[in-house]
Amino acid sequence: LGAFVITGVMQIGLYRKCSICNKKVEYKTKCKCEEERDREWCRRYKRNRKDKREQEFYNSKEWVRLKEVIDGKYNGVCLYCLFEFNKVVDRGVNHHIVEVKEEWDRRLDKYNIIPVCNSCHKYIHSEYKKGLKNKKNMQKKQFDLLKKYNEELI
Repeated sequence: LGAFVITGVMQIGLYRKCSICNKKVEYKTKCKCEEERDREWCRRYKRNRKDKREQEFYNSKEWVRLKEVIDGKYNGVCLYCLFEFNKVVDRGVNHHIVEVKEEWDRRLDKYNIIPVCNSCHKYIHSEYKKGLKNKKNMQKKQFDLLKKYNEELI
């Protein structure tokens, strides 16, 4: 932890290490090398996507607005980590529980979107790929996490 003073009031600054260069970075911010890595990943991802309609959706004003609503409602926290591991972790992705390619009409359904960190997002999709039974179980678990958050924390 680092500390700094602003106009006579002491505030605590939280820091973390950059995942690439190990420099000290203010919590909830990214180092320049992390930002560049993310930009490059995004460029490659978009270039290789085959689903143009979904790509257009994820760049739409409606999606950007809904992401802001979701981030505000859940405080930008990964709900999977919060309830499964009792850890507060920043969300990396607003994940569609029922995928957009499966049910296009649910793409803007706020009850079909859960904030998760990148690690949990990868885990969720790995479960989806194991077969329909695993996918349905994982989807149920995510809907249950949303319900739990709304019942216990709102």
